[in-house]
Amino acid sequence: MQIAINAKIRIVNSLAKEIQKQFSLKDVLTICNTPDDLFKDFANSGKTRIISEGLRDSYSGFTGETIVGDSFEILDNLKKTVDFIVGDLPLGMVNQTWINEAEKISIKAKKNWLIILKSLLKLNENGFGLFLIEPVSGSKKWDDFLQFSYCIQMKSLPPSLFQPK
Repeated sequence: MQIAINAKIRIVNSLAKEIQKQFSLKDVLTICNTPDDLFKDFANSGKTRIISEGLRDSYSGFTGETIVGDSFEILDNLKKTVDFIVGDLPLGMVNQTWINEAEKISIKAKKNWLIILKSLLKLNENGFGLFLIEPVSGSKKWDDFLQFSYCIQMKSLPPSLFQPK
């Protein structure tokens, strides 16, 4: 079973690397918030990464900038924009409220969705974001959340991709 999971993790990392290569994306931010980080191999190739406090020791060999803490809070203070953001966030996080003073909006949604939205605001004009999220197709809450996004395009992976064989 572990071999099948490792193969699937390689597929996800390969997807991120291929997107980066095909679109010549140089400035990469990775958000690493789960202990079984699906993008761990890719995370070491970026320029900047945000990692949860509890994962500090899991990431070695990285020569770029590492910011440790809660990505929800860190993204508020991150001043730069990037070409590509790759995020591995816990699924099904609790609801939280984010108040964006600049846009004069208040959004209540799952924390992982808010982290995605906040990170997308850090993308350059032609940037890309790659995140894994829980299935949301047909979800009224997700549809309501999308009204706050300028452009979220979802591509569904096969439901069985991360299930053991």
